[in-house]
Amino acid sequence: MKKLLIISALMLTAALSVLSVLASEKPKVILFHMHGCSACKKFTPTFEQMASKYSNKFNFTKEDINSSSLADQLGINYVPMVYIIDSDKQTKTAIDSDCLSTQGCFEQKLSQY
Repeated sequence: MKKLLIISALMLTAALSVLSVLASEKPKVILFHMHGCSACKKFTPTFEQMASKYSNKFNFTKEDINSSSLADQLGINYVPMVYIIDSDKQTKTAIDSDCLSTQGCFEQKLSQY
């Protein structure tokens, strides 16, 4: 009985720890791209630079639209496309390719978020 209580307490502690991490998770910045896309290749260094600069504020990731169910759910039909998804605020912010091709626009969007 004592072992069962100890195991239950450990499981509850682990569950609470996971919940606290999920609750405090940073917004995600997702670059949707496609293999062979020249605009995507051109934007990738900027994306990686911003990922380094804003890593304390966001989690950055890349998704290939050909293998991403999230891209299907969001209805993404052109690349590059960046979404900021904030589960705490339950918001999705799209940053389209026009902004991504304009010098400084992407960083401005990130700094204003």
